[in-house]
Amino acid sequence: MHEPFRQAVEMCLPQAKVVVDKFHVLIHVHQALDQVRTSLQPAKGRRGELFHARYLLLRALERLTPQGYARLMEVLGQYPVLARAWRLKEAFRAWYGCGSRAEAEARLARWEDAVREDGPEPFKGLLPMLRIWHNEILNYFDHRYTNGFLEGKNNRIKVIKRVAYLSSFGRIAMWPTSDRESS
Repeated sequence: MHEPFRQAVEMCLPQAKVVVDKFHVLIHVHQALDQVRTSLQPAKGRRGELFHARYLLLRALERLTPQGYARLMEVLGQYPVLARAWRLKEAFRAWYGCGSRAEAEARLARWEDAVREDGPEPFKGLLPMLRIWHNEILNYFDHRYTNGFLEGKNNRIKVIKRVAYLSSFGRIAMWPTSDRESS
């Protein structure tokens, strides 16, 4: 979701359809949820239940353990604004399960209306991004491509580079040494 990339593709490959990866859209939704959480959190330096619930809030509903679900419901019961934001996040995630572009377009419009009517401010901040990238986000439902595999490979390469860099300074050992090798 970078305008110069979109322009370069449109200029060099005018027949191509730009598809915004759902991972990158969901990052924005997760950031909005986290902004709601931090706005409710007490002053800095005091790490309370909201700080400790941050990863629980971002985890997909279907990936929660029964204990995690119970803990999440306990936290959401205490913070109605956060509960609304969490439901919006989960509704957006579920939106990616639409079977067709037409269904996705209709459900996205309903989600946007719900945000306009009663959404927390950070979620209202998503609306311009969804408008600007509307077609490219909806192109996912015509061409269900994702670059998750490539992103995973890039991350692995970065980790290898970081480990190699740190090991060059003797901060970490690349291979464990036995007692025989050290004598």
